[in-house]
Amino acid sequence: MKKILSLAVLLMGLVVIDSLAQVETILEHNIPPGWRYKSFAVSRSDIKALYFLPVLPDEVLLTEDHPGRLQVFNEKNNLIADLIIEDNYRLSKISRNDRIILCDGEESGCYHIKVLDPSGKEMYTTKAEGRWPVTAPYGKDIALVPGQEDVGPVSIIDEDTGREKARISPPTGKDKTFRIAAFFPLGEDGLYVQGVGATLCLKSYLHINEVYWKIQDIGGNIKSGVFLNDEYLAIRYGTDDFRDHKFMAGVAIVEWRTGNILFKKKGFQTNGVQDRWFSQLESLSVLVNNDSLYFYGNPNDVLRLPRRSDGRNGWDENRSVKSKFSPGQIGEITLGGKLIKPEIHAGKYVITDFGDAVRIEKSKFVDVR
Repeated sequence: MKKILSLAVLLMGLVVIDSLAQVETILEHNIPPGWRYKSFAVSRSDIKALYFLPVLPDEVLLTEDHPGRLQVFNEKNNLIADLIIEDNYRLSKISRNDRIILCDGEESGCYHIKVLDPSGKEMYTTKAEGRWPVTAPYGKDIALVPGQEDVGPVSIIDEDTGREKARISPPTGKDKTFRIAAFFPLGEDGLYVQGVGATLCLKSYLHINEVYWKIQDIGGNIKSGVFLNDEYLAIRYGTDDFRDHKFMAGVAIVEWRTGNILFKKKGFQTNGVQDRWFSQLESLSVLVNNDSLYFYGNPNDVLRLPRRSDGRNGWDENRSVKSKFSPGQIGEITLGGKLIKPEIHAGKYVITDFGDAVRIEKSKFVDVR
């Protein structure tokens, strides 16, 4: 019996070691003295950017303007730009064409965007008017989209010049202006997906009277969304009944070219009690990885849905598998008396900030058997 138990423990250890061996580190870098890690971005061509703030108390950084520092690395992790960033700009994202986008402003909105090429050369600065940049999976469109509580227009700008290509006003009716709840530029033929109320549709700013598909009622009021990849959008929707303390959170995975809903799920909270789905749907903790659909709201209790086996597009909840992040990736570390907790970035990366160095790994999921 002892031999069997010993063998089982050994095999479990081998599984953990094997999973750790497969973890891919995409960047490990020493933090410049006097600075601390703040944020990270990567492009599909593996251009990477790290943004740092001065080593000062948070209350000082919040009440005073201090420059930041941006370091850019090529696909081989060679440092190709090292810049001091003034005027309260922060790293936002990197476009499909390796344009580095910086935003100024606070959580309430981005007031200007500054666009750099990978060498750090400034291409242009343009007004964002309290809106946030959303980049397209194709072409060179950047959408400036109002925040979740704001009612206003969306601007589509050319990422090479900052020139406005189109301005899309929010719809109106019965003396009311409706908020654009979700907006996704596609960068192809002027196409974009727009969500207003419970309705999602595909349109083009080049052909303003055309509606290519429409989902009249996705299941609740659209709240936000995100590109999962070049093909799929995750749309977060829900209903809020504050009077009876009942809330619903839902996510629909939509194929943007066709408008087909490939997966849809709702979670509920009643009188403060949540089912297993509510929090991860509410936080939009969803990811497509290696053709599986992952819900990773709890890193130690991930749900993996494989592709449908009947030939139809989408994922099969009936064949769902319990999964988790690879052991060692998300475990807390004590270093020099300080507790270090790795950060999960969009479900795709795990970032460990050691204080004097930062390590970024691709997320590795392990099925729980």
